Amino acid sequence: MTVRRTLACTLLPSLLLALAACGVRGASDYNKGVEAGRAGSYGSAVEHYTAAIAANPEFTEAWYNRGNAELHLAWEAALAKRDADAAKFWRACTADKKKAKELMDRGVFFVLPEGEREAVKAQAAKTVSKLEVLEKLQPDDAVIANALRVMPEPEK
Repeated sequence: MTVRRTLACTLLPSLLLALAACGVRGASDYNKGVEAGRAGSYGSAVEHYTAAIAANPEFTEAWYNRGNAELHLAWEAALAKRDADAAKFWRACTADKKKAKELMDRGVFFVLPEGEREAVKAQAAKTVSKLEVLEKLQPDDAVIANALRVMPEPEK
């Protein structure tokens, strides 16, 4: 089971309650984003994570999860042959993942349990490295959309 699945299935419900209880700025919107993402409502998830980030600009997990939701939107847009939308969401995902990695490198976490942080940090580093390689190639919208069309559906 992946770290993300372990977090979502076993730890997340209690963490969400703890997060709201301890008064973390942006917690309510973050929780709504998690629920929207679980329901496959990625546009709504992006809106909620954006609100959480506005309330707490260093909310690492909100940056990371917004990037995940944007990746889903990019993939869906690519499958629907909306290349410009796919590229827009992919570029947004890249920026959000970079910001999340920057915060992780500084040790800023609000939700993720200490025992999970290094694994998620390593995964984020790999993801950002791949995204940066693609970004340097400056692919056009069609190339991004074609790449997204051949990838498997991202994990929820």
